[in-house]
Amino acid sequence: MKCIIPLISLFAAALCATQAPTTTLDPNSNEARMKYIEAHLENLARQTMLQQLFVDERTRSDGDSGIKEVRMNHKGTRSFNSDTAGQDSVNGIHDHSNNKFLVGMGEVDAVINGVEFRTRHNDFKLRMPSKTNQNYHATENIPFPPVPPSVKSKHTVAEQITEMQNYFKAWKYQNHNLRDYRPYFKAVMCYMEGAWTKNIKSTVDQFATPRHSLEASDWSDLEQKNRFTSYTGGKDPSENLAFLPRTVMNVKNGTVEYAQWNYRILCHPLQKDIPLKIFEPIDDLASRLAKKYTIRQFAQTKAARFNLAAYEYFHY
Repeated sequence: MKCIIPLISLFAAALCATQAPTTTLDPNSNEARMKYIEAHLENLARQTMLQQLFVDERTRSDGDSGIKEVRMNHKGTRSFNSDTAGQDSVNGIHDHSNNKFLVGMGEVDAVINGVEFRTRHNDFKLRMPSKTNQNYHATENIPFPPVPPSVKSKHTVAEQITEMQNYFKAWKYQNHNLRDYRPYFKAVMCYMEGAWTKNIKSTVDQFATPRHSLEASDWSDLEQKNRFTSYTGGKDPSENLAFLPRTVMNVKNGTVEYAQWNYRILCHPLQKDIPLKIFEPIDDLASRLAKKYTIRQFAQTKAARFNLAAYEYFHY
């Protein structure tokens, strides 16, 4: 035992000799102040993240994702005078048959998974995610169905128009004995999707059209234009402004990382025929009673929304 004790003492002495001396920063030094500021900045940034998470969770608990309001076409002192999802047309959807592949849709206030935002004027093309191009957000046109052979077999344009009208009549009355319209009248489902993106500098219009695109040089410019129009009660005459929020997504090594919200509208072609009888109109009292319509009359307007009455139809 007398031999072991000196060996332990020598080992302890050698270990202490190899350790670097502990240094304490002078609290008044610039380095200490910088570390203090960085630590508190990170804490404040994380608190901002928690506050934003709380707002998003509150929005999610208030209701599902969907449309909160459409552009206003009516005035009045009563709450029922304002435009919600309907009034003249659902989501401000309108006709643009003068443009190829283009569907008219006005600006809306929307919520997607707790994120509330306001869009620009949403005229969008019938495009779907690309099946061949793997690039980020690559799209391609919705494939159009072929022209019915009975139309192509006609010898004059007038005869072709008349024959094509018979297909439209058959579709309207859902009578495929008159003309079997089902291989040529394909339904298309369009949807809006949104995501937080890393690009926080240059604006990226995810579905620019010949008629509308974001009118801003960068995201900060868009933000300033939104503040101006919101505080002054004005509006962009070209309807090309959108309120797309920005948030603190992460804090790494004292550096705050932001994310920019963006959205787009895409479509998806359906292979199966969708009979009109499975659509059940949803009664919207504000829209219907303002025009003194019955539910049957209201169902024939662009303001009508529908449920799928026969859900089991989609089960194979």
